[in-house]
Amino acid sequence: MSTELAGNVGVNRGDSLLDVVFRLWWRALGLVALVLLTYSQNVSHQFLLIDDGVYIFRNYVVRGGVSSENLTQTLGVFAHEVPTWHPLTWWSLMLDWQIWGGWPGGFLITNMLLHAMTSVLLFAALAIASRDVLFAWIVAALFALHPLQAECVAWASERKGLLAGLFGMASLASYALFAGGGNGRWKWYVLSIGCFCCSVMAKQSLVMWPVVLLLLDWWPLQRWSGDSLPDGGHLFLQNRRNGWLLLLEKVPFACIAAASMLVAYWAQQVTGAMKSIQYPLWVRVANVPLSYGAYLRKTFVPFDLAIFYPHPMERIDLFAAGVWAAVLVMLTALIWFWRRRIPGLAVGYAFFVVSIFPLAGLIQLGDRQYADRYMYIPIIGLFMATVSCMKLAISRWIALQWQPTAKVGLVCGAIAVSGLSWVQAGYFRDTRAAFERALEVNGPDEFICSGLGLALMDLGDYARAVEQLKQSCQQNPKSTRALELLARCYELLGERQRAIQTLQVAVTLDPQGAGLIAQLASLRFDQGELPVAAELALTAVELDPQVETGWLIIGKLAMLQQNCQRAIDAFRRATTCQYKRQSALGQVLLAQSFADCQLLDEAEQTLVRLLQEEPKSAAAHHEFGVLQMIRGNRQVGLLHLEQACQLAPDWEPARQSLNRARHESGGQR
Repeated sequence: MSTELAGNVGVNRGDSLLDVVFRLWWRALGLVALVLLTYSQNVSHQFLLIDDGVYIFRNYVVRGGVSSENLTQTLGVFAHEVPTWHPLTWWSLMLDWQIWGGWPGGFLITNMLLHAMTSVLLFAALAIASRDVLFAWIVAALFALHPLQAECVAWASERKGLLAGLFGMASLASYALFAGGGNGRWKWYVLSIGCFCCSVMAKQSLVMWPVVLLLLDWWPLQRWSGDSLPDGGHLFLQNRRNGWLLLLEKVPFACIAAASMLVAYWAQQVTGAMKSIQYPLWVRVANVPLSYGAYLRKTFVPFDLAIFYPHPMERIDLFAAGVWAAVLVMLTALIWFWRRRIPGLAVGYAFFVVSIFPLAGLIQLGDRQYADRYMYIPIIGLFMATVSCMKLAISRWIALQWQPTAKVGLVCGAIAVSGLSWVQAGYFRDTRAAFERALEVNGPDEFICSGLGLALMDLGDYARAVEQLKQSCQQNPKSTRALELLARCYELLGERQRAIQTLQVAVTLDPQGAGLIAQLASLRFDQGELPVAAELALTAVELDPQVETGWLIIGKLAMLQQNCQRAIDAFRRATTCQYKRQSALGQVLLAQSFADCQLLDEAEQTLVRLLQEEPKSAAAHHEFGVLQMIRGNRQVGLLHLEQACQLAPDWEPARQSLNRARHESGGQR
């Protein structure tokens, strides 16, 4: 790769990271500006009902903010709905909740800033390693703006991928400074290892990082040959000795990567998310070339992107898999032939192949065939390869006087890609938009129809939700998730008997499904079948103590039996469940139980905390208003009862409580 540009800007491998960023500040600032402009619409987006609930707005640990107890708890797999170990991600989300509260735009602002910082670190790392600022900037700009990146930036719960990428690029930049030699180079090596540790604590997506660093040693760092080593490289005069020392440098990275893979496997096993047993080996092997082909196609033709791509399972297209396997073999052979003439092409392609391999489908981590977010870091390799080829083409085949124009065209092309990213980010504005896009791209699928049905339920369009959920059940009659949502939709429509029948089918399919059994207990309770409801609720919490609905039913039954202490204990358990579908209800019922036991101070403290967490909860305002009326604070009570009626105008109990309170207060408003 030509380094003529390096002399113009004065970038040397021995420079510190801050020196590089300071000298090239306006280019770095341009990357930040492009990211913020491309994703500025995100501030008006909503949380998605898929993943964002268990990760953020229904997760009591995240909502509790940063505390020593929460920080310690997140060092393990504390959320059984989240099949991974990523304490750094939890800490980041806790801090965000402390800063932004429940505003989705705040979390997405943080995502944008993290993505911008990652782009700047990638730019600095490549500028140091290659001493070619134009090459580094175009690769970083494509990384910042490509539509495949929109999923990570525009989806709040994909914070894990952004953090892993940020610390991965910090590790790369530090490693490039270490490879530059000079005094104090080993401090950069230690920092690179530390940043890699942080990366795998956010998400175990860079487990192939030691191999990637070894590839970058060949190009652009040029450390494989003693003749090409920087000053101080005389220690590695023999290539064989040099190779062993390069491998020795990667041992700490390899140990960390191996440990992270063991932790990831353990987390998958603990949460029951390991899918490799579900799909036969031949299916997973066939999926590998299809995944590689899809990632290549979506990188260069990014027009059919979606939040979810269903796995074909045993219906996988073996002919297409064979064709893509042959294409990949021929492409690899061609790139190997050109490796010395275009080293950036060879290294970039190998970067992509190596880094995406753990996520190519051989180890099945879910019901998806592949995912756009998996390409967050591997896509860098394809951009390195592409820009290297384009630089060679410009220098060899375009007249000298037109070369500046061609380079400007490359920069403009990188910026133009941001328009596609703007469109793609718009599909993540809410759950309905995301799954309507997935339905448009993939057609009907069990998961997609369920997701769209859930979104329509959240919007109150229950009739259309039932249609989508029935479609989901048609795609997979054994889908307990679709049956559970369908039963909940029937319940909201007032068709309780149909809801019970649907849930009974789901429980028959999954007798160990604690959530299903708890939901059935709730319906039986509402039907007045108290003994049956009690038995089902106890079964649910025995199967899984983290099921909130089971504890709520146990508490309600205790209230009917006027056993207020048992009710308090049950509702306390409900409020500490990791994932709560009715986050305010448990605390409201807990406050009512305290009031029944004449523990009015505890009831008030519970409601004050709830109002701080859920200022728009009509139930919280109603209960607090009633409590204040009991305690003689009529003005405060009226204020909160009026607030409850404003938040829920059609809620008759709140209206009755307000009228009663006004009557007791002599008609005051």
